[in-house]
Order: sequence, then C-alpha cells, then structure tokens
Amino acid sequence: DNDDMSDVSATKIASSESIKAYVDNNVKIKVATVTLSEADMNSLHSTAITIVPAQGANQVIVPTSGMLFIDRDGSTAQANTACDLFVGYNGGTTSTTTMYYIRRFMYGETGDRMWHLQSTGETGQSLVNGDNLPLTVAVDSAVTSGSIDSMKVSVSYYVFDNS
Repeated sequence: DNDDMSDVSATKIASSESIKAYVDNNVKIKVATVTLSEADMNSLHSTAITIVPAQGANQVIVPTSGMLFIDRDGSTAQANTACDLFVGYNGGTTSTTTMYYIRRFMYGETGDRMWHLQSTGETGQSLVNGDNLPLTVAVDSAVTSGSIDSMKVSVSYYVFDNS
C-alpha cells in the first residue's frame, strides 16, 4: 500500500512512491508556488490567479507564511499609486477576504524585490467565510503595463476542517 508505508519493514526498503504518498498524506503544512508572467501581472486587476485550489466542502485554506519574488522591468516604472496587492479567498480585494495585503504595490520601486507577506488580521465576518474557496492573488487596480516581468508567489498553508 503506497499511502501508509505499512508494508515497509527493517528488511525491506521503502519505494520512492510509498515515501511520497506517506508525506503527502501525513504532512499538514504544504507549500504552493505560482509564477505569474508579465501578461498575468498586466491583467491581475481583472483576473485573479489561483495559488491553492478550493479544497472541498467545509475545508478552509489557512496560510501560515508567504513570500513574493518580483522581477521588475528596469525600463518601466510601476507608477499606479492605487494598485494594492491582495492574497486572499476567491479573488477578493476587501479586508473580509484578505490574509495578506500590500498597499501601493511596487509603486516607485527601482529594482527587483522580495516581500515577506504579513497577516492583515481579520479575514472574515463569518465562521464559514473561507469554506471551499481558493486562495488567490489579485490587485485592485492595474499595475503599469510592462512594469513587472514576472512574480513568484510562494505560500505555506494547511487545510482546516471547518465542519
């Protein structure tokens, strides 16, 4: 059986498949990373990008930490002061759906950046606010077109059973 390693003994070597299945089924903290292209960044105000897909009924994605790795285009400044970045549920750009928030995202920055994402505090006004919703990244106003070549979003998380 590949999912619990019950057939592994002192005289038998575990297969790489059984080890992977064991870790996947027993490790609670997981990491998801997505890479956004320049085109993704240019349309992020209208099309949120999923970091972690919805996990099912009564399941809530709980981020524990996050990082952004931003490759800024050296020839075009991000000049939109109204561009705020949100990591939260279902493409939301309000305080009731957001876990991580950066005001004036990359405004006036002159080079590549790494950002450690910090919690915003309240993320919902209901005990079922995050049930069966994807974790996404979005901005509420367009970045200056061509100002960001790419961005990696890496989030550690666990899934909470909210039933």
